[in-house]
Amino acid sequence: MSRITVRIDPESIARVMLKYGFRTKREAIDFALRQAAGYDASEILALRGTGWEGDLRKMRRTRNLEI
Repeated sequence: MSRITVRIDPESIARVMLKYGFRTKREAIDFALRQAAGYDASEILALRGTGWEGDLRKMRRTRNLEI
């Protein structure tokens, strides 16, 4: 991945972040670029908030820690 400095309209980036629930500008910009390039992230975004059922503490206690 490369770095680049660009000027972005703050209102536009704020709208994208709010609309799609992004926490960072980087997430919003990456999403917008992928959409413009033809990558469809809508299926991934549709999964956001679907939740996870399980007991993480139990999983951590019972995993095999042998090396």
